[in-house]
Order: sequence, then C-alpha cells, then structure tokens
Amino acid sequence: HPKVMFLMPTAKNPTLVTLSAERRQAIAKIAREYNVALIEDDLYGELTDDPTPLLAEYAPERTIVAGGLSKS
Repeated sequence: HPKVMFLMPTAKNPTLVTLSAERRQAIAKIAREYNVALIEDDLYGELTDDPTPLLAEYAPERTIVAGGLSKS
C-alpha cells in the first residue's frame, strides 16, 4: 500500500476542477483506513471563491498542507 498521497484538490491545473466536500471526506476516510499520509497542494486555494474546506479539515492528523509543491 502507498504511504503518502499527493493531491491538488482545489483548482487542479489545467482543468481547474475542484473536488467536492463529499469527495474530500471520502479521501480522508480511505487515508485513515489504509494509514496513508496526505500532502495537499493548495497553490490556487486563495484564487478561487469556492468555500470547500481543505482536506486537512477532514483529516488534520494525517494532512500536510503546502502552497506550491507542484511549481518551481
């Protein structure tokens, strides 16, 4: 099983798709079930008016939030 999952759930480039709150809750549940750490790249979080909570709000004990791991 993987130990870490990297996600960009808000305004995913290039599609600008944002995962719903329900989908984020499902990811948090699966991460707990399989003991997987989550790295959430929230680079575009402040550029959207979508109020969807960060993954860290659903699984704070296993989520690291970064603001730009996918860009150099």
